[in-house]
Order: sequence, then C-alpha cells, then structure tokens
Amino acid sequence: MSEIHDRIRKTSLHAKITKVEEVIPLFKNGMNVGWSGFTPAGYPKMVPIALADHVEKNGLQGKLKFNLFIGASVGVETEDRWASLDMIDRRWPYQTGKNIQAGINEGRIRMGDRHLSMFAQDLGYGFYTKDNGGRLDIAIIECSAITENGGLVLTASCGAVPEIVQIADKIIIEINTSIPSFEGLHDIIEPVNPPTASRSSSAGLTIVPVLPTCASTSTASSPSSNPTVPTTAAPSANRMTPLKPLPITSSISSSSR
Repeated sequence: MSEIHDRIRKTSLHAKITKVEEVIPLFKNGMNVGWSGFTPAGYPKMVPIALADHVEKNGLQGKLKFNLFIGASVGVETEDRWASLDMIDRRWPYQTGKNIQAGINEGRIRMGDRHLSMFAQDLGYGFYTKDNGGRLDIAIIECSAITENGGLVLTASCGAVPEIVQIADKIIIEINTSIPSFEGLHDIIEPVNPPTASRSSSAGLTIVPVLPTCASTSTASSPSSNPTVPTTAAPSANRMTPLKPLPITSSISSSSR
C-alpha cells in the first residue's frame, strides 16, 4: 500500500482517493468555500493552486469567483493568486498579499474584518452565510492523517476547521505526506452552540470529528511545502534589535477527502 493509504486509516475512504484535477468540476461560481489554515501553516495548497491554474488556462478570470472563509491569512501563492485572477468575491476575516489588498481597496473584493478570536464561532452560527442557510458549499482541509473513525488529524494549525467541517456540504481533504502525522499534538474542542455549550479543564480531542451530514467527500494527494511570506521591512527608526532566530520547521500538504 502507498503512504497515502497508510495515512487514511478509514479504509472505506480509499475508494474516494482521486487526482487533484478531478475535484475541479465540484467548484461552481458563487460558492461559499472554507479552508483550513491559520497564517502560512496548515492551509491547503494543491486544490487551490489547481483551481487557479484552471481559471488562468481557460480564461475564467471573474467568471469563477468564491466567497472565501479561513481562520486567518494563508500563503500568498493561494489566496493572493486567486485575487490576481479575480477569483474572490467575499473574504473573511483576514488576508495577506498585495493583490488581495489592492482588490479590497478598489472595491472588487468585499472584505469583512472580524477579530480572529470571534470569527470561528460566528461562522459556525451561520452569520456570514445566511443567504445559503448558514452553510458552506465546500471545505478544503489539509490533514496529516485520517483515523479509523474518520477523524481528521490536522497539521500545523487548527484555525476554524472544527466549525468549517460542521457546516460544509462537501469536504475535500489534502493529506500532507511531506510531514509526519501530527496525531496527538492537537487539543480541539468540538463546537457546541449555547445554551448547551460547556468547557472543562481537559478539552480533549486530538482530531476533528466529521459529522455524517457531508454529502460527499474526495481525497487527493501530493507533497508540497509552506513557503514563508516575505514582509516589508519597517523604517529604520522603528526597528528593534532582532533576537537570534530559532530554527523553524515548515509544514506541508497532500490530499482530499
């Protein structure tokens, strides 16, 4: 068996493993789409980049646009490229990249700013997608493994994934085989709406449970790394003496569920 099969321990999902290009027809203009990721860590790469390639190759700029909901910013090679190809209609709650910032300032991209600590809960309540019954059409989630029970083992970030998968009609998983499984690293609270919400000293889940309401899933695989995002240096008068940098391990992605 291949490594991708080893990572997906729920064997009934093996039949859903597919090439990245084969999920492109699932995406339609105007869809609400949620991604994993929080800053350039743990975000999907293969499917977003394949979608951008599809739009560019077929001259679909401005004709295949999405409402994009992510826990924070992500890598510029994904959302900023989408912005350069006029693929983003609405974006919540944060962003990074010169193209997307230009689109917002010019009124081509409808940006909604929300404190990151509040966004996931409000997304789960359906506040941002009321015109779609409070739902997302598709979620694209980067994972390092899937458990026997179908639990999602995330990679280098959690972001708004628990809320995203609860309200998504379809879920695509990119299994990242370029890094080891992160199983056991996370401590995830499954979202429960008031008045029944409760918290304890031990939050407890190392995976994101997926509700069986998802209409369909698919899986694609391919290793790729998270590039760092260059930042503009501050004016010299505002600079602080830099600390000695610690070594940082970059994360990666590969597959869809």
